[in-house]
Amino acid sequence: MELETFLNGIKVKIPTIDLKLILINCHEMCGIAGFLNLKEKKNQDLDALKRMTDAIAHRGPDGEGIYSNDKVCLGHRRLSIIDLIGGSQPILNLDRSIILVFNGEIYNYIELRIELQKLDYKFTTKSDSEVLLVAYEHWGIDCLSHLNGCWSFALWDDRNEQLLLSRDRIGEKPLFYSVFENTLIFGSEIKSLFAWGIKKEPDLEMTELYLSLSFIPSPHTFFKNVKKLKPGHNLLIKEGTIRDFCYWDVPRIEENKMLKNNNEIESNFKSLLSDSVKMRMRSDVPFGAFLSGGLDSSTIVSLMSEESLFPIETFNVGFLDERFDERILARSIAQKYSTTHHEFLFDINSIDKYIDQTLSTFDEPFGDASSIVTGFVAKQARKYVKMALSGDGGDEVLSGYTAYQGEKVSEFYNLIPFPLRYLTQNTIHILNLISSGHYKTRISRFENLLSISNKSFNQRLKNKASWVKTIDIHELMPNNVYTIDDYLSDFYKDYNLTSNFYKLMYFHIKVSLPDQMLVKVDRTSMFNGLEVRVPFIDHRLIEYMMNVSANIKMPFLRRKNILKAAYGNKLPNQVLTAPKKGFNLPLNNYFRENSNSNHYFKHKLTAEIINEKLVDEIFHSNFNGKSEYGNFLWLLLLLSRTV
Repeated sequence: MELETFLNGIKVKIPTIDLKLILINCHEMCGIAGFLNLKEKKNQDLDALKRMTDAIAHRGPDGEGIYSNDKVCLGHRRLSIIDLIGGSQPILNLDRSIILVFNGEIYNYIELRIELQKLDYKFTTKSDSEVLLVAYEHWGIDCLSHLNGCWSFALWDDRNEQLLLSRDRIGEKPLFYSVFENTLIFGSEIKSLFAWGIKKEPDLEMTELYLSLSFIPSPHTFFKNVKKLKPGHNLLIKEGTIRDFCYWDVPRIEENKMLKNNNEIESNFKSLLSDSVKMRMRSDVPFGAFLSGGLDSSTIVSLMSEESLFPIETFNVGFLDERFDERILARSIAQKYSTTHHEFLFDINSIDKYIDQTLSTFDEPFGDASSIVTGFVAKQARKYVKMALSGDGGDEVLSGYTAYQGEKVSEFYNLIPFPLRYLTQNTIHILNLISSGHYKTRISRFENLLSISNKSFNQRLKNKASWVKTIDIHELMPNNVYTIDDYLSDFYKDYNLTSNFYKLMYFHIKVSLPDQMLVKVDRTSMFNGLEVRVPFIDHRLIEYMMNVSANIKMPFLRRKNILKAAYGNKLPNQVLTAPKKGFNLPLNNYFRENSNSNHYFKHKLTAEIINEKLVDEIFHSNFNGKSEYGNFLWLLLLLSRTV
């Protein structure tokens, strides 16, 4: 029998026998750290463990805990979201043979708990971490296939003398590790490993990869001897042997079997997204939503409002520069759904003070400057709530970036006979030369689109990712390095697709989503003690949408077609038709007004690292207004502060 009731204002259906249990259930977002002796047993250095957990105290300001024996040390920092009393960690099973430190949430913990209770398992807390512990006790490592959530955790199985390190399917929660002096060291952030004593030694071979993508993709980091555990992967350490294995991956695309039934796809999409939002609204603390005014965040707020008895707290950041400002769009959603709306104005002249904070937040060069604004709104939101939902991931799951339009144009354009293509490009080039103002901007973009349409897919991908379109980044590197071409060759070697649309989709889900978008969200929010949940990246939704035809996702060049069809009637027309903006910053002007920064680049980025002459040319081209290289100069600035 089921009873419909309300949990913190959210409509839920629950078995009547578990009503009391569910009303006090619990999650928590945290940080973990620890180390394992790979050979001999010995007395543990608890001071080192304390340094590691102190380094990530911002991830868990509500409490800390440790576990230690002669093989392993586990540390935990806690930010309580649910079960404000009973969710402390490390957590042990009843016979104390399994010990867990856990960062993340199991969103379906209610359902799993009920299932495990029916199998006669007992629980001593109301926390989702204990549900994970008992699930491992029953199913072993296969328990991961039963989980819907985000996590990184370390689980010591004393009976089998083995340590399991795990990262969630999509890579929402981070986990770094290193092997040094017969010890495996791990933590939620790289700074924990440095606190243990791992040497902070830059891996300059990663420089080109960073300058090409603006981030370092897993399993790499910018430091020697430090690795990221890849999304959907486990490390199992037993008898001194470390085994890395993949327990989940996105489904393999069969291009001739893609889903094409519009009505069925729309219905299933709505069901999956709605359920994802409901599960992520389970909380015992005040929560809200980031509301940029874009399609994705507006849809999330509309679904949250339908499920809540109380007005949703919404948070928006605005700019005085209208090119970047979406406050009017956000207000239209806030008004439609009667949210308690908060607006904050970001001062673009304050970028200077965020440079050191950016390096401290990410530990390695991370060049997405929008992280500054994401961190700013997270800091403001934390004054009102401890948890917020966001619309991040929508562009990846729905193939909504303008780059997908580019791939469709390229596919069509290359079917045109070469003489006609040549004539078209020359005509557009002449129009670009004689035009000015707004028209010139549009024509320039179209000319660039036609130009890159003639290139290979990998070249287009590099062009889209790079902030310096006219310079081969490889020219900046004086020595042999791991190039972006090497990386893309390795990445695609086992994934053969004929459609470039699906190749791009695979790259976004496997690389830019976990290593850029979710890194930005996790680090900036946790730096400010705020938990952010991301409904669009529910693994069920990703698995389903990966198999939807490109022509359904984007009929002709219509972006976000499925989202608009499913929820367009819930959103104001101006939100549906507004151009995509995002949290961009006016970095071109910043570097024009800070001419002295070029001296710093030249001082720190020596000839051993980078082509100083070319850096000088890039700086002055931007300074003189001949080019717009501000975002690339931001990458160089962060690099110069790291090496």
